[in-house]
Amino acid sequence: MNTDRFKFRVWDNEGKCYSTACFFIFGEGELFVFIGGVFHKANKERYTVEQCTGLKDENGKLIFEGDKIGMTHFYFDGCGESERNFIGYVMWNKGEFVLSKNQEKPEYENETEIIPHLSWGDSFEIIGNIHDGEKRT
Repeated sequence: MNTDRFKFRVWDNEGKCYSTACFFIFGEGELFVFIGGVFHKANKERYTVEQCTGLKDENGKLIFEGDKIGMTHFYFDGCGESERNFIGYVMWNKGEFVLSKNQEKPEYENETEIIPHLSWGDSFEIIGNIHDGEKRT
């Protein structure tokens, strides 16, 4: 079982960095932070929770939601195996992780083009993050 798939990181929108605090998600997505031995309800507007895809890039780095990656996607086109290259942001959409050209919502150049989902047979490289340009630690 790939336990990396169940890892998360939390971006602090106010501090402009990834938080090192201990967070928990309870019930229907309520976010709590554990500070001083006590659970405190966290402001959902302040924090962005990003889940791991369970995949690693070519350099062995875990890929999370919000990462900007370059990807070579292999698929069968009826005549054999083909490949397409994509650059996009990792996001969760309709039950799977996909690459989107828009970092805010799933968006693709052409509705008929093959929209890659992230899978083990593909080649990835993390080239950025939706938070690039902001202070990151």
